[in-house]
Amino acid sequence: MSSSSHHDRCHRRRRDRRDRRDRRTRRTRRTRCPNGTRRFRVGLLVVIASLLAACGGDDGMVAWRDLELTVPDGWVVFEEEDSRLSLANQAIGADVAEADRPDGDVVAVFLTHRPGVTPGEWRSYIEEVGATLEVDQPIEVGGVPATRLQFLTPGGDGSATTRELVVVVPAREVELLAQPVPLPDDEQAPATFDRALPTFDELLDSVTWGAPLD
Repeated sequence: MSSSSHHDRCHRRRRDRRDRRDRRTRRTRRTRCPNGTRRFRVGLLVVIASLLAACGGDDGMVAWRDLELTVPDGWVVFEEEDSRLSLANQAIGADVAEADRPDGDVVAVFLTHRPGVTPGEWRSYIEEVGATLEVDQPIEVGGVPATRLQFLTPGGDGSATTRELVVVVPAREVELLAQPVPLPDDEQAPATFDRALPTFDELLDSVTWGAPLD
């Protein structure tokens, strides 16, 4: 075999591996928030097979770290770790085609424990990504001071324009991110958020705190 033929074959193999890697990246790319929380901006992620997520207790209450909250009717807890609690109105987990999209809106809420979290980090992030800050107000979550930030993020790089909500509770080192889970060409993501906003607010209103963890 000539050195030229060998070189061409190696080049094709490298190119094929790169193309496969790029396809995987396009399917799973997510925008990173200040804390590294996953923001589902590219494709709808749902489990088509058996339901693998938990639905909370008999009364819908879920305890996580030093808080308790009520899981909205029909929602599931699809991820629970010491540093993160993730809920959605669909079981989220694997990429599917648009044809397999379930009926209705798909929205998710991510609670993250992050020491030192501040609203200022999120304000900087919102500015950096070119999003429009629509709401910036002090509130209380379970009687604890917090900041509510709502922003509209423009689409691009295979992602849809979407509206999102983040609530930062510095005293408990917790932030809550609520967002729709749109497909790349979904033009209704902001409207999906607006429809889900009362549910997001009900979830926030249900939060109660225990003694702070050491």
